[in-house]
Amino acid sequence: MIKKDTKVAVLGAGAMGCLFGGLLAEKGLEVHLIDVWKEHVDEINSKGLKMMGHGGDRTIKIHATTDPKTLKPVDAIIIMCKATALEEALTNSKNIIGDNTMLMSFQNGIGHEEIMQKIAGKEKVLGGSTTQASSIQGPGIIQNHASLPSWIGEYEGGSSDRVKDLAETFTAHGLETIAEENIKRRKWMKLFALTAIGPLSAIFDLHHTDLYISNKNQTMSRKLGKDIILETREVAKADGVDVSERTYSGYSKVFFFGFTHCPDICPISANLMSNAIDQLNRENHSIENIKFFFVTVDPARDNPDRLKEFLSNFSNNLIGLTGTHENLMPIWKDFFVHVEPATNSEHQNYLGTSEQSDEISNKEKNYMVQHTAFYYIFDDNDVLRSILPFGSSIEQMVEDLKNL
Repeated sequence: MIKKDTKVAVLGAGAMGCLFGGLLAEKGLEVHLIDVWKEHVDEINSKGLKMMGHGGDRTIKIHATTDPKTLKPVDAIIIMCKATALEEALTNSKNIIGDNTMLMSFQNGIGHEEIMQKIAGKEKVLGGSTTQASSIQGPGIIQNHASLPSWIGEYEGGSSDRVKDLAETFTAHGLETIAEENIKRRKWMKLFALTAIGPLSAIFDLHHTDLYISNKNQTMSRKLGKDIILETREVAKADGVDVSERTYSGYSKVFFFGFTHCPDICPISANLMSNAIDQLNRENHSIENIKFFFVTVDPARDNPDRLKEFLSNFSNNLIGLTGTHENLMPIWKDFFVHVEPATNSEHQNYLGTSEQSDEISNKEKNYMVQHTAFYYIFDDNDVLRSILPFGSSIEQMVEDLKNL
């Protein structure tokens, strides 16, 4: 149920706090930003929050304060402050926590909820995770980098009406939010990528793309990345969270997400997987226990016959996966694959249905789909062992597959 009278406070009005709060306020929710940066707060109150980038440059009217004690209790508190400031910031904001207030942290990492529960009470704390990205450009100014989903859920698992209602309310007010029944697992999935990329990027002083593609230490960095992922999985298991993927259990798997009408990236990627298969065969390395999947991001046009025809140009060992937009969306989001269809409004409405049909006009067939381009490699125990970006070499993929 969408509740238009929901009152929201954002604790920590940095790049991400301003992004979340700004999007919700722009669509009509009452939102209060709380931050200690006085110059930033004053700029927002006097001139509005300037949001640049994705969605177009605009100024959003929103209230900000450095003193949470001036506010009344709210329905939802979004935690976006620095982890080291969480306990003090939330303690100083206890007056805005009402009897039915829900608190949720979208901070990276694990452990914030325990601090929140200690201060606000266990029953008030939800879990949160996001794929959104933003950056501060100056006092009162942020850059919005994309439109990606976020998740909230009961921290101990399961579903509830309050989570569903809040997710629907946030989504209806510009912040796409999904009610997640296993939010701990969702948070750990994000941590996999963060632990494999962040520390090594700092150690090698490289952008995360260069870290795994084009530096002289790539063999070392990619091996360390795999080791970190495996160790992170063990820590997650100790926390009671199973992050394995069960589909095609017993097989190693390679996933790529794309669409058959793509003029370059997708055929190049299908060809890379095909060439990797050929190389493994030449080296007498069995591929019997490896499955290669091409998952469509364009279900309106990519029916099973179309996928089969497209993939047959590369290899009979490539498996095409399609379905309805409704069926595929959870898969895209599980792999953190950003899919942005054509801007044609009729086509976007079509993608929002749960049916497939060939009844699309020629004009509507001529569109592109923007999407994330990575290869996801799982071993036969369903453990994510490697993520290779578009542009990786045949040798890199073959090496990763041989080391499974």
